[in-house]
Amino acid sequence: MIRLNLVLAIERLGDDKLRSEDPAWAAALFTEALEIAGAAPGGCFSGYEAAETGQKLSEAERRLKGKLEGAGNGQAGTPKEAGEVEPEAGTPNRSQLDELAESGRESQRERNSGREREDYLSDTDYAPGPDRPW
Repeated sequence: MIRLNLVLAIERLGDDKLRSEDPAWAAALFTEALEIAGAAPGGCFSGYEAAETGQKLSEAERRLKGKLEGAGNGQAGTPKEAGEVEPEAGTPNRSQLDELAESGRESQRERNSGREREDYLSDTDYAPGPDRPW
């Protein structure tokens, strides 16, 4: 059951990539799901519920093979080498993270400068004030 859920989840990710017009990544995901489905041990599907799961897994394999053909098999133009991970959309890259870190340091400097100025202006311990002239 876990293997089936994993295959279906990866298949859905591949479908999302196809919708976003990225057939190379979709093909890579479909290939990964197909490999996971094909690696299922043969003895896993004994019993009624397990046989039903095995049937669903076989259906998923057929769908994935069809989707792989539809995605152009994605071999030429795979975006990254095997083992590399594409950053998710919306994930900041290194330069954005560096900019944010520098912005945080600058904000801290400004806060510290404001505190120093406030401490200087409110400091009454530096000299006693004049006595009341009246």
